[in-house]
Amino acid sequence: MNKNKTIIILNITWIKSREWGQNPKCSGKRWNKNESRFFEMKHGISGCGYDKLNTAKANVLNELLTIEELRQAQTLKCYGVSQSKIPTIDGACGTVDNIMQALGYAVYTCDDSITYIKD
Repeated sequence: MNKNKTIIILNITWIKSREWGQNPKCSGKRWNKNESRFFEMKHGISGCGYDKLNTAKANVLNELLTIEELRQAQTLKCYGVSQSKIPTIDGACGTVDNIMQALGYAVYTCDDSITYIKD
């Protein structure tokens, strides 16, 4: 791995529910340019009436992004980022990839895997 990059990989698994249809479960890992460790979080989403996929991605990214990156997204007034004292991404209407691009990440999607790379 190139030590000058930050890489975040999200993997989506779709789980069928009789009540709520297909529900995404997201796990993610982050390799930081300053550290060789990684984080893994798993969140499942169910229900209806909102963007379940982006909510699952946002829940994991809220754990993987640094507070500085979340504050930068807040300063840029990215749609889908809370304006609270400790900012979070809410996953509203497909905004997650746009937020990551605003933070300088390139976005690569292949099937149910999303990779974000920042130089």
